[in-house]
Amino acid sequence: MELKFKFLTFTHKIMPFKSLRQKRKEREEKTKMKELMKELRKSKLEEICGEDKELYEVLSNTLLLNPSQLKNEGIESLLEKAKNYERSNEEGRARIAYHAAGGLALYLGDLGLVRECFKKCEEKSSSKMREIYKFFSNEENAKRALKIAQEYYKKVKPYS
Repeated sequence: MELKFKFLTFTHKIMPFKSLRQKRKEREEKTKMKELMKELRKSKLEEICGEDKELYEVLSNTLLLNPSQLKNEGIESLLEKAKNYERSNEEGRARIAYHAAGGLALYLGDLGLVRECFKKCEEKSSSKMREIYKFFSNEENAKRALKIAQEYYKKVKPYS
């Protein structure tokens, strides 16, 4: 049952009373349901990364969904584009090209190229993404990320 009263310009609704206990119980049930849904929605990447939230954050921002598109273009082509953008002072486009090349290097398993590309990205970016790119400057982190990326691509088998 809902009643409305109009005072000046405000409309007030009077809702049926629910006990505090009922409200708390409903809130707890919603929270439990959200947690269950979160567990069911875990991605393959989350499963592979396990409890390593930092690694998951980094890879979820750097892995390619369809590396075969870029693989056909070739990593050399991407690096050449990035260098051309740098020469013409288009830092944003250069960062994007280096990011794509770094993602492709993760797919191909080339540790040196992964570190090189994401170092360039780090130099050209700001805010949150800089921290993500910086992750690859540590060799152990880069090796860990490369290992998980390879495992991810084997499980997911992106478009061939």
